[in-house]
Amino acid sequence: LRTDVYSLGVVLYEFATGGCLPYYHLTDRESCLAGIRSERTEPRWPRQYVPGFPRSLEWIILRAMAHRPEERYQSMSDFIADLDRYSRGAWIPFIGRVHPRRLFNYAKKSHPYWLYGVPAALVLFIVLWLGVLLINSLDDKREILENGMKDLHAAELMIVTPPKKRQLLNKEEIVTVDKMREIFNNNKGKYEQFLTDFNQTLDNINRNRFLNVVFEGKYIDNSRARLEVATGKGGNWSTVEIAGRPGLQINADERWNLQPFGQGHIYSYFSGTVLPGFRMEISEPDNPTHRLWIEYQNSKITVYFRQDEMEVQTLDVKRVPSDSYNLRCGLFAAEDELLFVWPGGNKHFNQMGLREGSPAQITFEVPKGVVVEQIYIGSKRPRQ
Repeated sequence: LRTDVYSLGVVLYEFATGGCLPYYHLTDRESCLAGIRSERTEPRWPRQYVPGFPRSLEWIILRAMAHRPEERYQSMSDFIADLDRYSRGAWIPFIGRVHPRRLFNYAKKSHPYWLYGVPAALVLFIVLWLGVLLINSLDDKREILENGMKDLHAAELMIVTPPKKRQLLNKEEIVTVDKMREIFNNNKGKYEQFLTDFNQTLDNINRNRFLNVVFEGKYIDNSRARLEVATGKGGNWSTVEIAGRPGLQINADERWNLQPFGQGHIYSYFSGTVLPGFRMEISEPDNPTHRLWIEYQNSKITVYFRQDEMEVQTLDVKRVPSDSYNLRCGLFAAEDELLFVWPGGNKHFNQMGLREGSPAQITFEVPKGVVVEQIYIGSKRPRQ
């Protein structure tokens, strides 16, 4: 019966290919007979004679003509059932009809580059991919940047997202930022993806962070810790009470250069007892000649403003009776206005305090003996 299936497969082959025979490529009768008997000699597939030959019909013919009887249709009814499905337009898959060995032999002869080239390319890709992973795993700088960005993203979430649970980066995060900057500076162009994320994250933190320290009651310890982080100082401070008002006394001359705050506008407020030499200043990090400041000298509290290389303007002067003076004052700088606040009244000027989108650098000159009661730095605009 399975011999009949084979013979019918050959007839169907010849009919479907327009008269071609499966072993027509063998030049003589003996070669054809040897090819039929040998499992090693694969007949030509119909598509090799007729480009575009229907794949479903090809699978049916090849199964009928399988060299091994057990791989052919086991009954004529199975053969006819497949032909019926094909005649109705049903898809006939190769699975169960053409043995993988025959597919491999056909591919080896007809498409050797695909057969060997694709696996070789896949192996090469895997080797390269593993090589990149190995290089990255040995790159300790990349590990520092990856872990650093995780820490910065966590801090960003707490500083930016309401309700804001934190005001500033902590000491460890500031050290991490400095290490990351050093890596970027020493490896220019190597970690561009990290650098872009780093700059965007820091800009977002700087725009939204603020500092509010109040040296009174239960707030003293947390306020001192925040001021230490913001200034990088704190080893020579002490808690005092003057005339019934608590505060933080600075026991050595210090200069505080705080990290940039805000974007395009900033309010800096100070309350406490000041001495000659005290100064609070707002400037632009990349343009220190553009600045607004208030200072205490020669029994006078003076507010100054300088726009780029222009002459310094004196905006207001207040005389005070003694060297030690309890000062409450605030400076507000924005893209189109200046404002300073103190008990004598607020004064407003239509001048450019900060360039559009520029962060603000806050600097304090703090002589020995100054007592800080409160400092606020943030984007909240003071009431007029």
